[in-house]
Amino acid sequence: MHMQFSLLRYLGFLGIISIAWCHIAKAQNFPNKPMTLIVSSAPAGPLDAAGRMLSDYLSRNLGKPVVVENRPGASGAVAAGILAKSAADGYTLMISTRAITINPSLYPKLPFDSSKAFIPVAMVMEQANVLVVGKDFPARTVPQLIKVLKDNPEKYSFGSPGNGGIPHLAGEIFKSLTGTSILHIPYKGAAPLMTDLLGGRVDMTFSSPGTVLAQLNEGTVFPIAIASEKRSPLMPKIPTFAEYGLKGFNIDSWYGVFAPAGTPAEVVKLLNQEINNFLKTEDAKKRISALGATPMILTPEDFKVLFDEDLVRFSKLVRQLSIGVD
Repeated sequence: MHMQFSLLRYLGFLGIISIAWCHIAKAQNFPNKPMTLIVSSAPAGPLDAAGRMLSDYLSRNLGKPVVVENRPGASGAVAAGILAKSAADGYTLMISTRAITINPSLYPKLPFDSSKAFIPVAMVMEQANVLVVGKDFPARTVPQLIKVLKDNPEKYSFGSPGNGGIPHLAGEIFKSLTGTSILHIPYKGAAPLMTDLLGGRVDMTFSSPGTVLAQLNEGTVFPIAIASEKRSPLMPKIPTFAEYGLKGFNIDSWYGVFAPAGTPAEVVKLLNQEINNFLKTEDAKKRISALGATPMILTPEDFKVLFDEDLVRFSKLVRQLSIGVD
């Protein structure tokens, strides 16, 4: 009886070792075919640039092509829907913005559960959001801006690259904190928005530094303040909203890589290590800095904690601000 129990325990131990070895072997054999990286935005812009630099690096270091597919729409919900239906084998990934944690509150009929459909693989970079106005706008500080807006309710407008994204939320939070009334104009991307801002057809926007850096240097737009905890090292002369008394107005943008739920943990770990190795290189630091962002290195576990916290945070914000999409 004792020998039979020992034999069963031994066989069970061998089974555990065998399963673990299969997982290791699977990770070591990954990838053995081309991969796809879905970008949840149109070509051009910081998200697309981040996706393409990752694609180049992973293709070289993993030895298999990583093909970029741009799938814009609904603030990233279109791309997320494609990823949710993809095989959970690590061969289909998505790079998306923080909007992935906002969409569940804006689109209650999404065909997937955002809290369960994805595995956060790796953070890539983080950007502050700066409020910029047209060069002829009659305000240069937050107090001046608030006064102009309160003296002229509904006269001025703020644009965003689309309903429900971080720039849209930043504008709505600013209105709520300051008691001002500004018309929101959603655009289909940052490029047409910037064209209208420069042309005076929209008055202001919250934007990533990389998107408006050229215009700031040329003096065709003017920075009011940054919605971040501290000043950006890329634009240290621009004050934060907190410096003007708007405490807690922190709404940075982040960019991260996701895999379908069920993707083997060993594959997720391997991909995380490869992406983090890239982020540590001088080339990555230089290219990400040129986008007005900073590299962010997180484990999958830490990224998951942030992801879950954001789902809760933005659900509350969307309800409080009564934000909807058309």
